[in-house]
Amino acid sequence: MSYIAVTDLLILSARRLRLLGLHGACSVTDQQKTVCILDDDPDMRKALERVLSVHGYRPCSFASIAEFHADAKPQEALCLILDIHLNGESGFDLKRQLSHSFPALPVIFITGRDSKASREAAQQVGGVAYLPKPFRSKALLDALETAIHKPS
Repeated sequence: MSYIAVTDLLILSARRLRLLGLHGACSVTDQQKTVCILDDDPDMRKALERVLSVHGYRPCSFASIAEFHADAKPQEALCLILDIHLNGESGFDLKRQLSHSFPALPVIFITGRDSKASREAAQQVGGVAYLPKPFRSKALLDALETAIHKPS
């Protein structure tokens, strides 16, 4: 079961998502609505993909920083939803790297290990939002709207 409450989602079957072309890695056709997701938990990625797809966004999912570097097109994304802890890698380190190459890309941090230190670090590296798991899809969508409309 995903971190986002099932009752809070409009669930589409994985098969239907594949038929619609809304599953897995991104093949961008509508860059105006693209949101990148980087989380090492496949259930979380799938849940986030579903929420974003239902609300008119085109999700691009990545399981690792290496995969993100290999396949992502951050210049075409509205926002990056970024897990802080990625199998020994740091979402904060990636945000620092992206701040140099893509300074206008807003980042929403998500984490299953909430702490005061993580909240402060997310703010220090320029995160536009911080969502401890589990969170409701409305909280994510509100954070996304804030990120999209925040002046860079």
